Amino acid sequence: MDLIHKEILENLPSGVWVADKDDRVVYINKAMAGIVGISPEKFVGLCVFKDMDRKGNQEFLNCYRKVKENLFPGEYEVRLKDSKGKGFVHRGWLTPLLKNGIYGGMIVTAEDITEKDIYLKAVKESEDKFRRTIEFAADGILLGSNEGYITEANQASCELFGMNKEEMLQLHISKMPFTKDSLERSPMRFDLLKQGKTVISERVIKRKDRSEIMIEMKTKMMDDGSYQSIYRDITEKKKNEEKLKKFNQILEQKIKERTAELESFSYSVSHDLRAPLRHIYGFADILNKNVQAGKTDNMEQTLLKISSSAGKMERLIDDLLKLSRTSRQELNYSSVDFKILINEIISCDNHRGIKWSISELPRIRTDKNLIGIVWQNLIDNAIKYSSKNSDPKIEIGSRTANKATEFFIKDNGIGFEQDQAEKIFSPFSRLHLEKDFPGSGIGLAIVSSIIKRLGGIIRAEGDPGNGAAFYFTLPCEIKEVR
Repeated sequence: MDLIHKEILENLPSGVWVADKDDRVVYINKAMAGIVGISPEKFVGLCVFKDMDRKGNQEFLNCYRKVKENLFPGEYEVRLKDSKGKGFVHRGWLTPLLKNGIYGGMIVTAEDITEKDIYLKAVKESEDKFRRTIEFAADGILLGSNEGYITEANQASCELFGMNKEEMLQLHISKMPFTKDSLERSPMRFDLLKQGKTVISERVIKRKDRSEIMIEMKTKMMDDGSYQSIYRDITEKKKNEEKLKKFNQILEQKIKERTAELESFSYSVSHDLRAPLRHIYGFADILNKNVQAGKTDNMEQTLLKISSSAGKMERLIDDLLKLSRTSRQELNYSSVDFKILINEIISCDNHRGIKWSISELPRIRTDKNLIGIVWQNLIDNAIKYSSKNSDPKIEIGSRTANKATEFFIKDNGIGFEQDQAEKIFSPFSRLHLEKDFPGSGIGLAIVSSIIKRLGGIIRAEGDPGNGAAFYFTLPCEIKEVR
């Protein structure tokens, strides 16, 4: 080897060593000595297959044999330890030296790729960690190429779309199984994606099994035109939102109804309480003037009228308190025999001349005290309004349908116009003159309040001159409605 060539080899950044035709090292440059960690003096003279046959070096030896036999260049990569026990990785290229087609030795060129190998391992570990993170994410994650094809799909996304990974990786973004309606409501915004913005939209996926789920998707386009999308199943969330919306609508309607009831109730209370107060004030004023004038002839009669008005006012207040208590007292459920309960109510008063017809009635699990108030008011109401009939009749019965029991009480009394059926359940609402049928007008309001609280419904039917009928249902299962 002439001095010029040797000088060139000595200054090369890559490691080089040369073996003769008998596979013995005849030259090694400084870079190669640095790679293998052996001085040139110790390396020169080594026999390839005898001195270099050690653990980790088999790939090099196999490549060496193959190049020597085929007389064609080869490449290898080995992981070894230097003389100090420090691990290193180097990649090399074998080139046979030929003269007139006859093998004359081998040139080995190598480079230390230890740092590069460490870097590549770190990159691979990072990629593996990234893939594991994606794969085990709770949300569906899709990665796509700049041509629009899906390049990566985690397990969650496969489950959302109802496909396996192989099927997912064949999809183009334009062929995603979104329903037509959801695409019309929320079209693809490629214009925003190209501006680098994250696009958030809601879509409906129609899966292979024909089932549909609603998802929220967030899509971002990368600088190279590729994209990534995150999908989240919001089906249950949307159902709950819809339920909440309906609940709020029902609540708003109930508030409106209760507000209207309160306004009507307030008006009725003020109106009915004002009447006895006017009477008391008026007769008290008359009494005062008569006393001042020395007229005492009608004093006792005037005082009786004042007392009567005060008594009426007291009864109104008592009835208001009863209505209030029925909506506040704690419910106490027990098994109630309605026939026994009704017979007890009827036997407490002397109702001569009334023809009673009471069918077999079921036992119902309900609040005995409150349902007793219901029957007491309905029976009193039937007796009162049939009292002017020469042949009064009252019928009580029941029937069960649609998981509820409907009870009824019918009379052949004075009746009422059917268009007044709703009005009679309002507090202080009277369809007849008080002088003909005394009462505060709050009994049926108490009945309606209790039935609603027990989870039932009440209605009334009337026919002027032919009587009235009241029907109310109670659920077979306990259900309180406030």
